[in-house]
Amino acid sequence: MDFSAQKDKIISAAFLDALLTGGCRTAHISHEGLWIQGATIDGSLSLAGADVPYLDSLNQCTFKGDLDLSGSHFHNTLSLNDSKFERRADFSVMQVDGDLAIERAVFQNSFDLNGTSIGGSLVAGGATFLDEGKTGVQLDGVRVHSEINL
Repeated sequence: MDFSAQKDKIISAAFLDALLTGGCRTAHISHEGLWIQGATIDGSLSLAGADVPYLDSLNQCTFKGDLDLSGSHFHNTLSLNDSKFERRADFSVMQVDGDLAIERAVFQNSFDLNGTSIGGSLVAGGATFLDEGKTGVQLDGVRVHSEINL
C-alpha cells in the first residue's frame, strides 16, 4: 500500500499490530509480505515477543509513538528505510532472519539494538540518531551474520 500520494495516510498502531501478527481476519498478507509506504503510524506500537512470518516493508513512514520490537522474531527482512521515529525505538533482543534495513531513517530518541541477531545484513547508511533523551544508541551484543553497511 503506497500512502505517499494520499491525503489521509494515517494507520493506527493497533491496526498495524493486527496486520503484522495475524490478528486482522479481514486482511490477507500475500507471500510477498506487507508493503506500506509513506504512512503515519499513530500511537505506540508494541510487537514485543511477536512472531512475524513474512517480509515487512514500512518505508518512508512516520512512527508517532514508541516502537517496541524487543524480543520479536521477523522470519524475513524488515525494511524501515527513510522512516522517522519520533519516540523511543526498542529493537533489543530481536531476531531478524533476513536483513534489517534502516537506511536514511531518522531516530529522534533512543535506539536500542542490544542483543539483536540479524541473519542477513544490517543496512543503515545515512541513518540519523538525534537522541533528544540522551540515552544513546545501544548496540551491545548485536550479531550480524552477513554485512554491516553504515
